[in-house]
Amino acid sequence: MLGVYDILKWSVSRDPRNVAAMYDVLSPLMCGIAGSRMLNFGYWDDAHDTPALAQENMCRVVSDMAELEGPLAVVDVGCGFCAPAAYWKRANPELAVYCVNTSYAQLRGASACGAVSDGGDGAVCRGDHGDGASPVEAPVALNAINSSATALPLASGSVDRIIALESAQHFRPLGSFASECRRLLSEDGILAVAIPVVARSRMTLARLGILNFTWASEHYLLSYVRKTLHDCGFEISDERLVGDSVYGPLADYYRLNRHGIRKAVRGMGYPPYLEPMMAISMRKMGRASSAGIIQYALLKCRPRPP
Repeated sequence: MLGVYDILKWSVSRDPRNVAAMYDVLSPLMCGIAGSRMLNFGYWDDAHDTPALAQENMCRVVSDMAELEGPLAVVDVGCGFCAPAAYWKRANPELAVYCVNTSYAQLRGASACGAVSDGGDGAVCRGDHGDGASPVEAPVALNAINSSATALPLASGSVDRIIALESAQHFRPLGSFASECRRLLSEDGILAVAIPVVARSRMTLARLGILNFTWASEHYLLSYVRKTLHDCGFEISDERLVGDSVYGPLADYYRLNRHGIRKAVRGMGYPPYLEPMMAISMRKMGRASSAGIIQYALLKCRPRPP
């Protein structure tokens, strides 16, 4: 049974184990509301987007930034249920995709629902679309790795692209992750990061809204992220701040569809107090974005020459 203590613990603790526990409990709720097995906030470029379409849009935007073209070795760090990786693989079958997740439960859950099953040299992933359950494409080969983001079991210089799609805010310390990426990437490789960030140094946890649930480990300043990447040997060749296309539209969607969301939350067996907390947090998230307290950064990083 999900208790108030659990939510408070996730909101204030920086222990990675608590973050993993949060996602293990709440990811079915996130998937059920969105109708997708993707776990990002989405990139809302149309007022009529659904969460699933917005999430797919985010995957497309990140794919374009990472230049996922041709036969490349791609590592998706913090891959969730492998749905974004499947999206990229379907778009470019030549990719060799390695899905890294510290949560074995999520990797196992992807297998149990038919999204990922054992096969060949890694795993076979059946792409999700819409309802997050029905495979609509031929299986695609993915390689699943149960590992920390700060100690990746891959050879130095062996990777062409690394993607952290709405996961790097949980990596601690961030510098260890960035250093691992610099070690793994080839000299012409690309690190693409999509990350919620704090835009101002003065703020309180009470103003972060839903990010207290889904951004439970660290509240990185944008300036700190930039400096950490630079100090670990990267130059940022493209930076886009897209918070206006992320937080506000998501909060609006929740407000307009709250009745159905409330029924869905209750139907999934979560305690009755959870949905009102989510609704309040969504409103706070929209206000924090409008006030310029939070941002959402898309960063394209290239290794600096030694």
